[in-house]
Amino acid sequence: MWSPSAIRSLDPAALTTAADAVESANNTFRESTHRVDRNVDSTFGGWDGEGGAAAAARAWSDRVAGQGISRAVDEQVDALRDAANMLIPARATVVGIVDNAVAAGFTVHDDARVEAPRTHTGDAQTDLVVQAGLDDTAMNFEVQLKSAVRTFDELDRDAAVRLEQVSIRLSTFGGEFRSQNTHSIDAPDGAADAALLASGAARDTDLERIGRTLSLPSGASIEYLDAFYNSLDEDELANLHETYKTWEAEGNPDAARWADGLGNGLLILSNPEYGGSWESVPQDIRGTIRYGYEPDPNAEHPGEPLDRLDRLGAILGEANPQYRPGTEMGIEMSRVAGYMAGIPTYADPHIIPTPDPSYYDHTASTFLDLATRNTDTSYHLLTGTDVDGSPADFSRDEVLVPLLTREWADDGATLAGLTEWIAADALSADPGDPAAVIRAERAGEAAFGLAEVLSAPESEWNSDNNFNRFLHMPGASREETDLTIGDVNPVAVRSFATALSPFVSDMVGSVDDATATSGFGELGPVPATRVFTLMNTDPAAGALLNGAAIAQATDFDRRFALEQLDGVNKYSYGTYSGRLQSLVEVGLSSTYENEKLVEQAAIDNRNQSRADAYAVAQTLVTGAVTALPGGVVTGPLVYSTGVLLQSEIVDAEGRYVGHPSGVEGFDSEMYLTETGAENTRRYNMLNALVDAGRVDPADMPFSQAEGHTIPERTKADEHVLTNQAASIISENGIDYGSQDMYLGSASNGAGDLRNIVYADQRDGTDGFRDVLVNDVVPAGGERWNYGA
Repeated sequence: MWSPSAIRSLDPAALTTAADAVESANNTFRESTHRVDRNVDSTFGGWDGEGGAAAAARAWSDRVAGQGISRAVDEQVDALRDAANMLIPARATVVGIVDNAVAAGFTVHDDARVEAPRTHTGDAQTDLVVQAGLDDTAMNFEVQLKSAVRTFDELDRDAAVRLEQVSIRLSTFGGEFRSQNTHSIDAPDGAADAALLASGAARDTDLERIGRTLSLPSGASIEYLDAFYNSLDEDELANLHETYKTWEAEGNPDAARWADGLGNGLLILSNPEYGGSWESVPQDIRGTIRYGYEPDPNAEHPGEPLDRLDRLGAILGEANPQYRPGTEMGIEMSRVAGYMAGIPTYADPHIIPTPDPSYYDHTASTFLDLATRNTDTSYHLLTGTDVDGSPADFSRDEVLVPLLTREWADDGATLAGLTEWIAADALSADPGDPAAVIRAERAGEAAFGLAEVLSAPESEWNSDNNFNRFLHMPGASREETDLTIGDVNPVAVRSFATALSPFVSDMVGSVDDATATSGFGELGPVPATRVFTLMNTDPAAGALLNGAAIAQATDFDRRFALEQLDGVNKYSYGTYSGRLQSLVEVGLSSTYENEKLVEQAAIDNRNQSRADAYAVAQTLVTGAVTALPGGVVTGPLVYSTGVLLQSEIVDAEGRYVGHPSGVEGFDSEMYLTETGAENTRRYNMLNALVDAGRVDPADMPFSQAEGHTIPERTKADEHVLTNQAASIISENGIDYGSQDMYLGSASNGAGDLRNIVYADQRDGTDGFRDVLVNDVVPAGGERWNYGA
């Protein structure tokens, strides 16, 4: 993919200049062709006999070829001009975002990351709040920039494909008109190189030449790759790879690049974006991959396909990071990784003939890494669809559940690639950009698919209880253990939490105008609780998802107040706010029930989780307010993990650190009691009115007023919120009746989930066991009450 600096260095307007030059030359060529036509007609007009007929036929053939070339060049001119018209504004968008970010004091890196300047005011709390705003602004710039770079890259590829198609058409004209490009007779011949290797007569200089061809900076032509790979058998390809690796070990400085070229070439050949396809991949390699997840029952040596996969994985694993497989090949590779991940870690010669099945973990990880480079592959796996959008011919659980339950040596870092693209695509940076809108829709659909897999009480694959399986991960002999998915694959679970966080309001049944996301389906109260429960099995993941939920609840309270000033009554925001807070609490309680902690340990753990979630929410909301003009949130909260990277909850590597600074004095009563919850919502309304300039903090009776802001929620006087806040809010545009209606809606919303999980007077243990694990859902509890 292009980098911002590389895009800046381009001059798409040069394509217009090229189009003008090509058009001028084509006009001259066309006029010359017409002049030849006239001269031929004059010369051969009186020449009869076989000689004259033959000469006339040749002249006619050249005339037709010339006219065909002229028309093809016309298409080339159109393609150049269309490319310029698309790429000029696309480049301007990228450059504009970079310039705006730099002008605002941010650092833009060449991988499109945007880094905020560091804040050093001397006051730790001020630094935290200001830095949060700067980090969120940086992330907003980054989301916009990555979207713009991706759009430029897509437009550039589309233009390249169109121009390549025209070039291929030009190359089909024979005789003197044949194009002198990669299709000429002087270009490397893939079939000849393959035949030379197969003959055993290839010298070291031949192998070096082939290596140079495969590792050309511009890439070998798709024609060469097609002929080369499809003229070699898999053993010959493996021998060539082994030769390059031997040379690399012996110190040849170029051999590593040649080995990389072998892997790159196979991925290119599989990818339609480069002109390839899954069908272009050699049949024997496709067979090796297919038998990686569907072992041949008639095979004399059942371990051989796995050994061949290991060898193929070594070749493909050399591919450079910028190369990715086509979607179909990515899906096939994911199925292989899923099959390998599902092999028990105990030795069973009927399943796998080796005393150490973990030997194949590296190959499974390689296939998974390569497959998830293609986000379309991840999308289709998570949604259970084929490349044409139809239902896949395999169960997604059959692939995903083994991948999620395997104990990976990297703590699930490779598995995290399955979902780490979702949050970045979840919110369209430009609602007017159809490509960005489609990406956002697909991100929502993929996140919903992930939530379905995590929360399913009965797998579509083997009828197992997915949710319980992720709470009790399988051991070496497939027995249930007390290890959770967060214990085993914490890095992956953090990626899942990040992917799901933009959709927390969708999880409580919010309607379209209440959320900035799209594509996320109707999950239901119990599945949503299961998702939160599983994310809580890793402290950092739980902090991310719970914090996003509290931030979104806070945002609903604020938006209610602001929209009330315009005469709009959105009491449904209260319902969603209450449901979100309840979802956090029930999820935390359910995790405690699973962990079977003693009472005090459970209380301590839950309070720590609440404090961490509150810090995440505070950082998100403060950052969003600071980043927006006027400091007022008027639309759905734009969730971003960028503001968290400098917090003391999660470090830059995504590791959980511990209790954050700045929230000492956090009191869980602000959410757990009815009075505390109402005071929190009044506080959020007041804060919104302050940010909107409707209320002067100096006029409010808080004992710890801080300049032009009201105290943080953790420091705000409870008696003021209980006895005086309603009056202040009423005096500034929101009457008592509207406040009471909103608070009542929030209380009812909070009860929606509790009335399902704790129905029939169930306590926490019974609710967790009966409703969440055993799926004994009370009548009417399958979905949120949308009429509330």
